[in-house]
Formats: sequence, C-alpha cells, structure tokens
Amino acid sequence: VDLKRTESEFKQQQAVIDQEAKILTAEEQAARQQQEEVQRVPREQGVYLVEGKDLKPIQQAESKAVTSKGRNVLKILSPLPVVAGKVTVELDGEHSANVVASSLPEFYFRLASNERFAIFKLGAKRGVRVVQTWNVMPVTNEIIEDNQDVPILNRQLEEDLYKIWPSEPLKAGEYAVVEYSVGQRNIQVWDFAY
Repeated sequence: VDLKRTESEFKQQQAVIDQEAKILTAEEQAARQQQEEVQRVPREQGVYLVEGKDLKPIQQAESKAVTSKGRNVLKILSPLPVVAGKVTVELDGEHSANVVASSLPEFYFRLASNERFAIFKLGAKRGVRVVQTWNVMPVTNEIIEDNQDVPILNRQLEEDLYKIWPSEPLKAGEYAVVEYSVGQRNIQVWDFAY
C-alpha cells in the first residue's frame, strides 16, 4: 500500500468536497437574500423606489392622450387618407413630486400584466411633460410610438416582479417608469425627477 499516494488522493478529494460545500453555501445564501428581497416588496402592482434599506411607493401618474387638432383639420381637408394622426401622452405639470437623490436609482416593479416596461426621459411642452407620441397611420390605424428610452438593466425576482435601474447615470431632468404594450393605446406611468 502506498500511504503517501493514498493520503494525497484523500486530500485532493477533501479539497474538492470543501470547494463544493463553499459553492453550495454561497448559492443558499444568495437564494435566501433574494427571498428576503422579494418579501420586502408589497404584493400590490406598482413601482417602489429603493432608498437605502427602505422602499418608497411611487404613485401612478394620471396620464392623458391629447390629439393634435391641426392634424385633425388636415385629415378632414385632405380628399385622400394620407395624413397621419398624432397623439401625445402627457402628464400635467412641469415637474414631478417624486424626486430621487441618486443618478442611478433602483426600482422594484411589480407588473399588472405581462407587458413591456422601460424608463423614459420626458419631454417638456407648455406646462406638461410628454411621455410618448403616437403617430396613427391612415387607413390601417397602426400606431408608431416615439419616446426617449433610457437604457436599463433588470433582474427578474418573481414572475411579475423585477428590479430595474438605468445602465448609465441619469442627467438632471424628468423621467418615468412605464408599462406598455407596443402598438396598443395603453400605457401606465410612474413619474420621477432627478
């Protein structure tokens, strides 16, 4: 019997077992942390701002769809259906009541349904903030959306729960976390300012 070789193999096997145990412990710890994180977020759909160890719910904003009156006149005067309609989704007021202190804010987002979500930079227009512009194509009524997406990163924690944050620091201005369906006239908005 080669005792040195046996002892060497035993030490190698023990090192592998110890390494696997460390990995399992780290995975269990990460799973526990994620479960604790999920339990922090309320079950109601909506957006929650992470402020240190606290969560601040953000109220859903009242958005309105405003049709361009000039485009409607052109559509009526034109004998052929060639003029596209234009609708802007707007929020009243020039500034949001929700102000974030960080240029890289983190949000928990519990979706109402399985739709797209994003962070948009809002435009300014005579006392309102423009979330999105819809160009409605003549005849087909197809909707083409125009907005200013902010590149985001996200992590899915549950089927309907995501943690989202911008991939680059935000510049000062007005923003909104939105949930929407492409090509549909539905959008939910949670506004904030940095």
